[in-house]
Amino acid sequence: MRALPFPQSAFTHGKPFHHLTSLSLVLPPGCDVVWPLSIFTDAPRLQVLDICAEETPMSSLISIMPWSQLTHIKLELPMDFAHACDILSQCKSVVQCHLGELIKDDENFVPPQHMCQLDHLVEFTLAALIVSGAFFDGFTFPGLLHLTVHSHGPILNTLLNLHHRSQFSLTHLTLIYVPFAGEELINFLCHLPTLQVLELQSCRVDAVLLAAFTYSSEAGAPPLFLPLLRSLELVTQFQSDGLLLAAMVESMSRYCGGQNLAFPALVEVNLYLHLAQFDDEVEDRLAAACASGMVVNHMQHKHVTMHTGTESLLDDRFMDWVI
Repeated sequence: MRALPFPQSAFTHGKPFHHLTSLSLVLPPGCDVVWPLSIFTDAPRLQVLDICAEETPMSSLISIMPWSQLTHIKLELPMDFAHACDILSQCKSVVQCHLGELIKDDENFVPPQHMCQLDHLVEFTLAALIVSGAFFDGFTFPGLLHLTVHSHGPILNTLLNLHHRSQFSLTHLTLIYVPFAGEELINFLCHLPTLQVLELQSCRVDAVLLAAFTYSSEAGAPPLFLPLLRSLELVTQFQSDGLLLAAMVESMSRYCGGQNLAFPALVEVNLYLHLAQFDDEVEDRLAAACASGMVVNHMQHKHVTMHTGTESLLDDRFMDWVI
């Protein structure tokens, strides 16, 4: 693959691109995204747009693209939430949308007065240092199945309100760096009975959350019931002594399938624990859980994969301890 010159003189503005369906632009620093995009404004079949740029005159970008016909959008642009809201509200046909590198600017952001419903949106990713809660206030996503939010600021209450308005049946939820209390996340998850995959990446996992995923047949009604959850992934810097983690892992290896009344569909748990150092007791308990159906691999990070399905893992089981 080579990077070729892209001179303005080589293209004639206004020339139609009748067969263009997908457009991807990755622009170097100092390059204005507006003039390359203006070349492709007359593309009646364009459905997929992927832009990565460091500088963008947002008002011009909003006005030149046929947003209403696009079905797949990925924008990695330093834009504020007001402009992101303007763009998304025009994307009436969007199925998959990724908005990254957003800039929090609440002083200039006023949520739209009229609610915008995106009926076709199935997968949505929003990434910013701090996600503005007001961004979601003007939208409903009734068909949303996959949601990923990357934010160093609290957002769960906003997502709960979004669910109340949209009543979506979420199947995949990924939270990256999002701060939350265990009770707060549990409350949100209780509204997602259709959830199949939960990924918490670089989020602080507290004792309350670990306890919620620790099943015991003698404990009575579980605090969290996810009947369709099949995959749980925790990627975190573990800061406790590991005893609660060991208890959770033991419970999930002991109760599998229909025996785990809180998570009867669970088939795998993946734990990536950055620089975790546990005492001998915890290591022994994790090793014992491995003997009952776990795959443990110590490499750069501690990686624990547990399969709780009915399939046999006797031939696939391995342990590789590298300290």
